[in-house]
Amino acid sequence: MTFKTMYKRATHDDIQFDDWYRGFETNPVQRDTVKRAQRQDIKDRFRTFNEEHFEVSGTKLVNDDVDEVSGKFYPAGTQFKVDGHTRPEVVNNGDSDITPKDIDDAGGFSATLTESQSIQEVKDRYKRHDSAEAVEKRSDAVASAFRCAYANKDCQIPDNPMFMFSQPLSYAAHYTFGSSIFPKDSGLDQDLLSKAVKAFIPAFDQLENTTFIIKQKKSNLGQIQENIVYDRWLSFATFSTGFLHNFSSAWYAAVMKINNCDLSGLEKRKGEGSTAVSLIANEWCQQRTPYFEDKRLNKGNLRSKLIDNLFFLFDTAIRTPHKRIKDIKCKNFWKNTYKYHAINNNRSPLENVLYCAS
Repeated sequence: MTFKTMYKRATHDDIQFDDWYRGFETNPVQRDTVKRAQRQDIKDRFRTFNEEHFEVSGTKLVNDDVDEVSGKFYPAGTQFKVDGHTRPEVVNNGDSDITPKDIDDAGGFSATLTESQSIQEVKDRYKRHDSAEAVEKRSDAVASAFRCAYANKDCQIPDNPMFMFSQPLSYAAHYTFGSSIFPKDSGLDQDLLSKAVKAFIPAFDQLENTTFIIKQKKSNLGQIQENIVYDRWLSFATFSTGFLHNFSSAWYAAVMKINNCDLSGLEKRKGEGSTAVSLIANEWCQQRTPYFEDKRLNKGNLRSKLIDNLFFLFDTAIRTPHKRIKDIKCKNFWKNTYKYHAINNNRSPLENVLYCAS
């Protein structure tokens, strides 16, 4: 088999502004183009429209297909942008020194066009073209993942700062569904992040209107009220425990109780009995030196006592919310109870990821 018969080269065409802007679908793993085009750094990038900005890439879907993440159906013949999403948005907003008519008068966009057999190939082309070279903000990747996962849902995409972190999503997905689906525990690309979002949609839907405490708040008396600090570790635990407990009302109640836990005046844990919730808060509060060493997620150490205690206490808060604990004996609790726990049920890990929220 020769190179010529193995591979099909892209074609090239000149496309008028509106045909590109409205005629080509947004790639399923593209970030929120409208919001992105409002950023000042993006406006500055396309303020002066250069020759290179006329070069765009697109692809046509050859077969009817359904996006496995969102469930959205795309008929054969649908055309997608591979790159060139944001620059026409900036131009259309009037934030560039060129207008749509100027682009048309110059012959339109010069488009490199390919064919894709599936929606996954449409996504893969985007990743090969864009992500391999571009240094993306992780918040952009997470925003893209949410947009993709919610593409076929009749509800608003969550816009809660609590969720805009890739680390807890990556950790929860990797350690819940296994490395065969999520090979890394951090740094997932937009496509894999979208699958992670899909898996935890029940959590996002329930918690969307919750205001999470992420720093100290002053009380009405002007005194510091010490609350639990809801950070990325605890977000990771929230997603993972939620899946194990089927995002039950008991899980939701525990999340709310933890988030609203006021530590002011609480006795310290050493030698004292306490509820699971206050113990979590006492261990986790970033304003107090933790009893166990606080190893950050990005150090990749999930074997510390902190993890066993965090998950054990969170789990206890869900199962027996009124139980008082004096001695915490939970060696390997996280490993035995939570690590890759989705693999042990009737569906495969991939089926869980794609269908647990449908």
